[in-house]
Formats: sequence, structure tokens, C-alpha cells
Amino acid sequence: MASKYSVVATREIKASAGKVHDVLVNMGRIEEWNPYVEMDPQIKSEFSDQKIGVGSSYRYTSSKVGNGYLEMTSVSPSVIVLRIEFHNKGKVDVGQTRYMISPGSTSDSVTVTWEMTGEHKGLRKLMWPIMASVLGKAFDRGLEKLAALVE
Repeated sequence: MASKYSVVATREIKASAGKVHDVLVNMGRIEEWNPYVEMDPQIKSEFSDQKIGVGSSYRYTSSKVGNGYLEMTSVSPSVIVLRIEFHNKGKVDVGQTRYMISPGSTSDSVTVTWEMTGEHKGLRKLMWPIMASVLGKAFDRGLEKLAALVE
């Protein structure tokens, strides 16, 4: 039986919503702030010809962080949605990633939330407490890197 999961990280960033949005919708810039590239500098990446907006995609292969695929499926000024696939031993787990941009506590900042949701089955369900902690830390690091990039 499958069970639903959710991982969420939030950070206030001193930048305009437009500046943050421009980085997040540009799949060609994902490696500038993606924490998984830092975890495995040998990651192999492949980008679609279209780098920005709906339809842009990113495929990665890594012996350390796994293999996967991201495709941007929806873009609005405040929410960017991606389909995410995790490939492992012939199986594909599908989830959704959302980047949400909302007003920050000051007029020159925004709050960025990175959320991933989906379902897990079998052993992944049993390993979830450990995976959730690792993913949460990775999302925090990614948002830290995003902030450094746009502030």
C-alpha cells in the first residue's frame, strides 16, 4: 500500500519576486543552486533545448544522489510546478515539486517555499523518516544557495 509524503522548506530571501522567479523558471540555471550538484560534482546532466518555462526539462544521472527527471508543467508569478521522476532499478516513482513565492516580512524580500509531494511504496515507505530528514536538509541548502545567487 502506498502512502503520501511531503517535504517542505521555506526561506526568506532579500530579492524581488521577479528576480527569484526568473531563476526558478530557468531550468538552464538549476545547477547554480541545486544542492544535489554540490553533493555529487560528477553528476551527469542533460537539458532540453527549451530552458525556460513550461516544457523545459532536466535529466540527471548520479551514483551518489540517484537518477531522475524534472519537467516544468505550470508557471505563474507565484507558483512553479514540476513533475519529478526518480529512476531506480527499472522502477519510476513520480512526484511533484512546487516552488512558491510569496511576500516576505519586508518590502524588499520574498518568502520562497520548496515543496515536494508524492507517494512511496515498499521499502521507501519504511525508510521515509531518514529520507525526509536528508531531503529537508538538501532543500534548506538549495534555498540558501538560491538566496546567495539572487541577493
